[in-house]
Amino acid sequence: MISLIKRHYFCLSIYLSLITICTLLTQYFGKKATHLEINKYNCSFIDFILKYVTHLGDGIFAIVIIVVMLFNRFRYAVMLLYAFLISGITSQVLKKIFFKDVERPALYFKNISELRFVEGVELMYSNSFPSGHSATAFALAFSLIFITKKISHRYILFGIALVVSFSRVYLSEHFLEDVMAGSLIGVIAAFISYLIIHKSQNKFLDNQLRISLYNTEEKKLNESN
Repeated sequence: MISLIKRHYFCLSIYLSLITICTLLTQYFGKKATHLEINKYNCSFIDFILKYVTHLGDGIFAIVIIVVMLFNRFRYAVMLLYAFLISGITSQVLKKIFFKDVERPALYFKNISELRFVEGVELMYSNSFPSGHSATAFALAFSLIFITKKISHRYILFGIALVVSFSRVYLSEHFLEDVMAGSLIGVIAAFISYLIIHKSQNKFLDNQLRISLYNTEEKKLNESN
């Protein structure tokens, strides 16, 4: 655990700094004023980008990444799966049971203030806290950050998770505090998953799916003969 934190100290420091800043903003201005201020800054190009980027936090995208990782190493695929399940189940339990009455921006501001919405985005109205997309994005991103050796790739992954989370606020699907909570759930899920799988001595996890084009062509040749 300590060695993992030391290896990724800079990335984690940036994340914690952003969480601290966002927490101070929401505490000082409140979630209403903070969201309205963010909603003021927009443009058609960002609208177009973020309404598609936000889907990188979907469960379907997570499953695709997990399947792809099977061709790298089973250990990595299982680690991503665990992180995805832990973050997903935790966020769903919180939003459906403990915070089921928390309204999303579209409903919260319905009779208070007019929001600018992005055309083509299907708005949700309930179960705002926490953000499931943010939880998924950060669970996947930090799981990959923990296993990738290239530092540049770590910051790219971190940046993607940030953009996905920001898109949830920009599109008025969530408040800033929702995505902060979701991201924290995702990071913790990634830590738990890594520690579980990293300690496993099961050699099967070090295998990978293989597709041998050579063997396929050879088999066809033998059958034709």
